Amino acid sequence: MKRPELHRAEILVLRTLRRSVSSRFNELMKPTELQSDAFKFYARRLRELGYVEKDGDGNYTLTAKGKEFANNLDEETAMIQKQPKLSMIITVTHPEDTSRLLFQRRLRHPYYDFYGAISGPVKWGEEIEEAAARELTKQTGLTATFKVVAFYRQKDRDNETGAILEDKLFAVVEATIEHDTLGNAWAGGHNEWMTIETYRQQEKRFASTDGILRMRAADHTYASEEAKYTHDEY
Repeated sequence: MKRPELHRAEILVLRTLRRSVSSRFNELMKPTELQSDAFKFYARRLRELGYVEKDGDGNYTLTAKGKEFANNLDEETAMIQKQPKLSMIITVTHPEDTSRLLFQRRLRHPYYDFYGAISGPVKWGEEIEEAAARELTKQTGLTATFKVVAFYRQKDRDNETGAILEDKLFAVVEATIEHDTLGNAWAGGHNEWMTIETYRQQEKRFASTDGILRMRAADHTYASEEAKYTHDEY
């Protein structure tokens, strides 16, 4: 569920409460430079959102939900910090031909028509192996056992402006399957067994998959790289 947009005054209240056990109404209002009537609206809204609570003596404190939210505030800008997106990427070797790995041609935006390994998000509170099992079955019909073997970070930049499009941290997961029961019922991509040489002949390839293949070939467990994409590619 998407977090609500907060007014600057509300963010300042959360930052103030993060540095105190509790605060009075006037102590919270002062940094916002608002008048009492205007500030009351934002103080009430924070309580309605479940970030702040008020006791019978008029003291304001952060709730558990408010503490978690306030912990993500940037101390200098008083704005919510952006953090890398956690995903996992799965390497699957064919059970009868170890020269072939499982790759997918992506059939959805962004990065439409790019080739890469099976990947997907790690949900809040979810184990990485659980995310891998969910996405592998959804996207391929396969079941497997999983092992987290490495981490790979990639920042995607706009080729013209240099602006960061995405900042991703991938958990690299090795999947072991016993039988090739590969399916292609999922509309989001087409799955295919390929050698690494055949994969590298594809014109559009995910830089993350290329980077992970290099990293694992060198037996490294962590790498951080950048990739650039044009507007048409993204």
